[in-house]
Parts: sequence; C-alpha cells; structure tokens
Amino acid sequence: MAAGDRVQKGQQWKVEFGAFSFTGYLVKSWTYKKDADDTVVPDHRKATITHILTNPRIIMSGDLMIKDTGSITPPKKGSFISLQAPDAVAARYYYVEDAQVSFSDDITMLSLSLMIEDSQFDGASITPLAANYDLGTPADLEFTVTLNSAASIVRVSDADGNLLVSGTDFSFAAGTLTLDKDEYLADHLDEEGESVVLEVEFNLGAPVFLTITAVA
Repeated sequence: MAAGDRVQKGQQWKVEFGAFSFTGYLVKSWTYKKDADDTVVPDHRKATITHILTNPRIIMSGDLMIKDTGSITPPKKGSFISLQAPDAVAARYYYVEDAQVSFSDDITMLSLSLMIEDSQFDGASITPLAANYDLGTPADLEFTVTLNSAASIVRVSDADGNLLVSGTDFSFAAGTLTLDKDEYLADHLDEEGESVVLEVEFNLGAPVFLTITAVA
C-alpha cells in the first residue's frame, strides 16, 4: 500500500501553526484527561462541561498523520495551534502543552498534547441563555452574541451530538444568532415541556449553552 493511501484514514483536521498549514488525518480519536490526575474524560462534550463547572485544565491528546517528507517542525510548548474539525465552520485555537513529530517514508506523525484552558480569553456571551419555542405559533428564536475575544461561531450542537447546519438550522450575523423555526426546532420539539440544550462553540474561549423549551 502506498504511503499516500495509508495516510488518508480517519477524520481530516485542518492544522495551522507558525508558517505551516496542512490537513492531518486523526489516528483513532482525541483523548481527554484532567491535568495532574488520571481521570480520563472520554469525549469533547464531557470535557467541555467539566471545564465549565470546575475550571480544570483539560489535556487533549491525539496523533495526526500527514503526507509530508519530514519538513514539519513541531510547535513549541506555550505556543498556540489552530485546529478545524471536519464538521466545524471555523478553526479553534489551543495552547500547546507538548508536540512531537516522527517520520516514516513520506508520512509525518504529529503527536499533540493540547490544553483546553479558556480562562486566558475574554470568552463570548449570549443573551438570553434560555428561550421558549411556541408550538402554536412557531417563530424564529434570536439571541444576542457578544464575541469579545472570539471571532466566530465554529459549531452548534445538541446533547445527543446532532450538529446544526449553518445557513439552515441557524444563522449568525451582526451579533445575532437566529434559530430557524422550521428546521431543527420543528424537528426536535413537538410536545409541550420538551427541551433541548444547545452548545455554541467559538474559535476562542468557552462554549455557551442554550436551553430551548417547547410551550403550547
């Protein structure tokens, strides 16, 4: 099997640091654990919620496989790296805790330990944090977003991992996040009292959680 075939496995992540910009293929999946103990956090959502509640440092580790001939120098500890997930509309920045590279044929393996630490940024805020979706007279729901240090919304998802589609389920313009009444909301809220929690992620800083409840 050619090296080019071997490298194209797993999710494609866009990576940028220093003068380097490339696509890396995620080997297995990211793992998360609290800094300074052995508590493993199995997925991004739990890592995020744990961070919001207790403000630990969460270490995100994984290996990216890159089609490269050994020209990549790993980012230095203390620098920032930009990663864009396959399902995200923009990149997010992470603090580099450790980075190592290894080379084989025309493949470079970049092993990363990244810190999810949002306290250094003035994170975005959204108001209100809760809203009602009227089943009798459905209407778009609008929220005011103050980006602060962030530049953009990179992803909106629910607690089941469903991704909302930008331009269809939601839109963001001029500081207003709009949830379309006829798309995600109509598909997921059809009985009085039902609710969904949406996680709004930004390129910098902590995510914000919105609760939408169906009313009659």
